[in-house]
Amino acid sequence: MVRVTPRKLVTTLVLVALGALATYNVVGPGGWSSPGGVARVAPWERREARPRKLSMAQQRERDRLRAERFGAIGDPFDGLDDPDHFRKGDGAAAAAAAAANSGVGDRNKGNIVVPAPQPNVPVAAVVAPRPAGAGAGAGAGAADTGGDAAAAAAAEQQRRGLAAAAAPTTSMDVCNAEVRKTLLGSKAEIQIAHVMREIAYDNPDGGVWKQGYNIRVPSDAYARAPLNVFVVPHSHNDPGWIKTFTDYFQQQTRDILDNVVYSLRQKPSRKFIWAEISFFELWWTEQSEQTREVVRGLARSGQLEFVTGGWVMPDEANTHYFAILDQLIVGNRWLLKHVGVRARHGWAIDPFGHTPTMAYLLRRAGLDAMLIQRVHYSIKKRLALTQDLEFMWRQAWDAEGKTDLLTHMMPFYSYDIPHTCGPDPKICCQFDFARLPNSRLGIRCPWQVPPVAIHAGNVAERAALLVDQWKKKAQLYRSPNVFIPIGDDFRYSKRPEMDNQMSNYELLFDHINANLDRYRVEVRWGTLGDYFDAVHRSGGTEPGQTPRGVKALT
Repeated sequence: MVRVTPRKLVTTLVLVALGALATYNVVGPGGWSSPGGVARVAPWERREARPRKLSMAQQRERDRLRAERFGAIGDPFDGLDDPDHFRKGDGAAAAAAAAANSGVGDRNKGNIVVPAPQPNVPVAAVVAPRPAGAGAGAGAGAADTGGDAAAAAAAEQQRRGLAAAAAPTTSMDVCNAEVRKTLLGSKAEIQIAHVMREIAYDNPDGGVWKQGYNIRVPSDAYARAPLNVFVVPHSHNDPGWIKTFTDYFQQQTRDILDNVVYSLRQKPSRKFIWAEISFFELWWTEQSEQTREVVRGLARSGQLEFVTGGWVMPDEANTHYFAILDQLIVGNRWLLKHVGVRARHGWAIDPFGHTPTMAYLLRRAGLDAMLIQRVHYSIKKRLALTQDLEFMWRQAWDAEGKTDLLTHMMPFYSYDIPHTCGPDPKICCQFDFARLPNSRLGIRCPWQVPPVAIHAGNVAERAALLVDQWKKKAQLYRSPNVFIPIGDDFRYSKRPEMDNQMSNYELLFDHINANLDRYRVEVRWGTLGDYFDAVHRSGGTEPGQTPRGVKALT
């Protein structure tokens, strides 16, 4: 008697299953087949045949058939440079087929007629030799010429084929046709889909701006009017990252907001922007009514601006727009109820990638403009070369631009201070006064050149170094205004950091503004709203309109 152990039983069942699997292979989307070619359903898939992974040979055959079938449709982005492409539409495929059938360019191609692809039939199966006498000019009218019956029948078949080619015949056809109509219907000057096709996605060394290029400032750039510089303090507080929400608040964010209110009360010229309402609401519950009224006053005066106003700064790649709307509604309703303000401008510095849907939602929510940061450096470089880092973000389906939103794209690697004052992070890091050698924060400049405290003896030299970076950054935009954020993740949690940043920058501001003829710069503390308002003033427009020279981007 043979003794069967559980281990032997499991092993036997696995081998039987593998043996059954080995008797089947997949020949295509039609289902399972045995090696002998007789189609049958696998025992474990009686209700629905599911194909296994194709072999390399089968993949090549599938790709060949797809290329034949959809080759006449072509790339939906082809012809975006051609202004007549609007009028061509899907007729372009028919025109191409007509050209082939009229004898143009077919000298060495066997003189063949290529009707429109038919559903579920490879193109190769419907290619037929050209009928005798059906040369240039033969087409739908050939049936009326009184020629022989064969030629007339062939011409009629050709006419029907060309008519079919003018309209989508498969789901892929419909998709490509809609993509063409949508992208071309937007009438935007900048088509990102087209830009992405042209970019080499290489990474040449751009000098101090590693992923960019060497920026030059014309000697007479600010001879007629000075450059307006807005230095905007901020602190990015992630509700979810390394620590828990509660730990972040208790260990860092509570102190950040305390320091912000303290600093803004010291001087009415100081400004700050805040984004994450989830943290702010928790801080608010701990404040006295007196402190709350102080905050309301700071918000009304414009010293404190709430940007986006969402409960969080949402991810834009994986979140559903319902969720984005929910947190936007919750945050802004809370602001309106408790502080008496709502957000006017979007602030998205840390989502990894940006969706046009966010621009649409913010526009429909009544916001006037937005700022984005994490975009591929090749796209940033391309837009910087043509001064198109500020644009009206247009929905692909919005031909009239009724939902356009003014958008500012930050040009450099990150939103931290070393990458926001200008193209050279080694210089910009020297103006992050949280990194002073005697600072207890424990952060240093990776470029081994630390900041120095500003005083009367070095202010002129330090100001010239910083102004040069501001002017170089300004060359990437059309507006005579430049946006300089100073902040990073969970910044200003220590009172000395807040004091060092504010006091050192104010010494620089006073010196630069007192020497307008020398520097040709006017600098001030600002908010995101201050900056966008200045862009509109210089562009001769009101918020919600398109500033002069700003292009639409889809």
